[in-house]
Amino acid sequence: MQIQARELYGSVGLQARDLDDGELDAREPDEELEAQAVGMSLSTCHKRSLLDPEGTLFERHSIESTFDFIRFPVDDFSASRKTSEKVLYDNMAVILTCQHCGHIMFPPPLTRSFDCDVHELREVLRNGFLPSLSTMKCIEQEIAKLEPMIKEVNNMLHMLEDARAALVRSRNPVVEYLVVARSVSSPIRRLPEELLSNIFSYLTMSRRSKDLRVCKYWWRVVRDTPTLCPVACVSSHGSYDGDKGVLAVRRYIEMTPPHPLKFYLHNDYNPNRSRHMDKVNYCAIIEELINASSRWQTADFHFALEHASDSEDASDLEDASDLEDAPDLEAALVACLYHSSYPVLKVLCLYSFPMSQFFSQEQPILLQITDLDLRRPKNIDVDFHAILSYAPALSQLTVYSNKFNLEMYMSRIRSDARSPVLLSHLHRLHLYSSTFLLDIITAPNLVHLHLENDSLRSNVVDAFLHRSRCNIESLHLDIWGRNMASSIVELWCQMPHVTHLTVFARQGIWVPLKERTPDGRFSVFPQLQHLEIYSCKAPSRVVSNIMRVVLKRCGARKIRVEGRTEYHKSKEPPVLRRLDINGWLTPSQHHMLLALSECGALDVCLSVSGKPASYVSSGYDRDDSDSEEGKPGNADGNYDSDDSDDEEGDGSDGDNDGVVYI
Repeated sequence: MQIQARELYGSVGLQARDLDDGELDAREPDEELEAQAVGMSLSTCHKRSLLDPEGTLFERHSIESTFDFIRFPVDDFSASRKTSEKVLYDNMAVILTCQHCGHIMFPPPLTRSFDCDVHELREVLRNGFLPSLSTMKCIEQEIAKLEPMIKEVNNMLHMLEDARAALVRSRNPVVEYLVVARSVSSPIRRLPEELLSNIFSYLTMSRRSKDLRVCKYWWRVVRDTPTLCPVACVSSHGSYDGDKGVLAVRRYIEMTPPHPLKFYLHNDYNPNRSRHMDKVNYCAIIEELINASSRWQTADFHFALEHASDSEDASDLEDASDLEDAPDLEAALVACLYHSSYPVLKVLCLYSFPMSQFFSQEQPILLQITDLDLRRPKNIDVDFHAILSYAPALSQLTVYSNKFNLEMYMSRIRSDARSPVLLSHLHRLHLYSSTFLLDIITAPNLVHLHLENDSLRSNVVDAFLHRSRCNIESLHLDIWGRNMASSIVELWCQMPHVTHLTVFARQGIWVPLKERTPDGRFSVFPQLQHLEIYSCKAPSRVVSNIMRVVLKRCGARKIRVEGRTEYHKSKEPPVLRRLDINGWLTPSQHHMLLALSECGALDVCLSVSGKPASYVSSGYDRDDSDSEEGKPGNADGNYDSDDSDDEEGDGSDGDNDGVVYI
């Protein structure tokens, strides 16, 4: 017999029929439907004959037998329970019906409870007496009548399980449809293309570690928006079977015209790959890209075919000709690139890429370059002076050198009689172990200087600043070395226009940032508005000095309210307006930054949540005091050796939870 779910399917998917409560209450129970069950011969009249009007199941035959007085009262349900069961029955009766005859496939509700019957029969078994013949006859008749009913109920349960399985199978496609339909109609997919383009302009990166994976619709927006040019990250060994990389590059070139091309081509060393195959794939990809050289806008070449040879012996190479073929490969790449034109190329990055052959006076490739990134040149004889002289339009320059080559470069430059190269358009300069470059350039419009080094050659930096007469507004210092505080402070004093400072916490230069001149101005960086602090895993004394600098620089006033320390925004114009800090802070320091942010005295960005420093003494976890102003550094140049300030308290103010996080 087939089961249909009446009123269960709608036009789109499964829909449950809503039955009105009034409709349920108004429906009178049908006597014939209540007694009817498919395949059951038990009628209502037959079932009710088992009980006498007094509710007794067994007849009273003999007063001598205690079994003749056993009574099984009818079930006394509460009105609420009867109503709920009736509603459940009516719902099931509506849903489960025979497709052919319309009979109800759900058994009628029982009008008696068997709990009391079971209890009475167990008492009979415990007493050990046999019931009378009439009682035994009644019991046998009830057994004969109930067993078929149980069998039919079991059969119906199997039918209901099959019906449930069928409903689940019919439901699953609808659920899948709803998931897909909700995804298609989600608000995120209805964002205007102009808004998506604006978002992608901030998210598009040139490194494979910053790839952005999006849906087809967003990718079409990226591809078809003229203001956006997708960045292709290409690996010469990204695929192990043949020229999938070449085909991917070809498809990328075909799908992006007439937009400019931005790509990052790398071939990081992989011990599981054949070096010969890497070189073949790399050259094939270069040739494919050369076909569209007229559209190059950003070209980033990572050339690392010989990385393994730095740490391995030549006898361990898979192909003994790898090292011998490397110069020929470089010459082939240079010749291929040399004979092409790049009319719209603006950004060029070369990582371990041949430079001396690539840049020459006859090759005008650098004339239109505005962003040049030279990292780890393979040839130590590279002439940086000549390269930069061919790039007069540079606005951003990055040079990474091996630190063990620094002294050699410095000695070579000292013996060079050529005048420094004038880079009048250079605004941003990033040097890693390459301070020698400051001796060969003059940049009068430089505003951003980023120095990473093991030591600060203050004389070189000083000569560059005096020669260029530039006003540095953004300074990023990552200088590691002992007793560098005094040299750093001397350098800072030559940059009075700095408004954005990025430093590392351990550099030990915080006390001078609090010092003032006799007229009340700060002696170092008087115009500082944005302070960024990285790697704040420093001793608590250093972090406490940072907190003191922040408090004094932002111009907030500290007040006490009912024993709690609070901060109010100063009426005077603030100097320090924003703090970006990455590190672990104590609860008291968290509370201080939160209060400064809430009162509007300072914009705070914490990139790592703080943890209470239980090992810190209360003397280091304080924040306010002018007792250090005017104190000079000690003999070894360490300005942060003082820890005697009397400040805010021991961090027991209580509310330390709500910290501003980004």
